[in-house]
Amino acid sequence: MNYQLSIFRTGNGWRKRQTGEYMSYRIYLESYAWMNEKKAVKRGDYIAEQKEDVVRRIYFRDPDRKRQRTRAEFLIIMRNFDADRIHLEERIWNGGRVFSKTVWLPREECEKILANDLDWMAERESVIFDLYYHITHEGYRMVSMDEGREQIISEEGNGQITILEKEKRQLLPGKEAFFLEKPEWVRTLHPGKCRVLRRKECLLPQAALEMLCLGEN
Repeated sequence: MNYQLSIFRTGNGWRKRQTGEYMSYRIYLESYAWMNEKKAVKRGDYIAEQKEDVVRRIYFRDPDRKRQRTRAEFLIIMRNFDADRIHLEERIWNGGRVFSKTVWLPREECEKILANDLDWMAERESVIFDLYYHITHEGYRMVSMDEGREQIISEEGNGQITILEKEKRQLLPGKEAFFLEKPEWVRTLHPGKCRVLRRKECLLPQAALEMLCLGEN
């Protein structure tokens, strides 16, 4: 991609834009705790009036290897059944930090990936090419698909947010299921519990960020 470099920091990380393109870089510390919903209410981590999002995710990993935190994991993410706002995210855990790169993924490209139509990805860059490489050379496959409800409870000015995840269900995998509003599901994950997830954004110096972004060209 030949970006007209425009880098700015938001509550969602660092971004650069080009017409029709979007890229988000984030580095953050992450911690979480499982608890039942009553305890979350008592702790103040749950707000009944807070807006909830339905989040659906597809995970790509090497199914023959034990999950390693230093190996990349890829996710296709859709919120509230909005097929016009699908993301493809690459995550790597290292030294207690999560390194994340995210791009928009049009529905037609998402459908191609789920149908194993991948040749076009070889001509792309960044996260899309990374997923192509891991599928064709590292044995990555779609290993699971789930759906859950989330609330963003707080977003502090210092880059820290708290997310409450609940009612997570594992869905039957398949390209059609991802876009169905009521797909078949296998089982509820962690029944009766919710997860309180806390993320603290790590800041990058501007010069280092520009080098990282230019490395994608």
